Amino acid sequence: MAQVCTPDDVLDAALSLADEIGWRNVTAHAIGARLGGGPGLVIAHYNDLDEIADAWFQRALADAL
Repeated sequence: MAQVCTPDDVLDAALSLADEIGWRNVTAHAIGARLGGGPGLVIAHYNDLDEIADAWFQRALADAL
């Protein structure tokens, strides 16, 4: 059965990895592995890491308001 995850799951995994290894070292492969799969789990929701960074910014902005 294929792993199912949401955009928020991907973002949470990316942020967790960024805390551990630094944003510059975060990859789609690493995020996918954190989610128990591969980079396809990331690509299903975000085209690239810039989109994940944008989602991170949007979340931080929403939390601040």
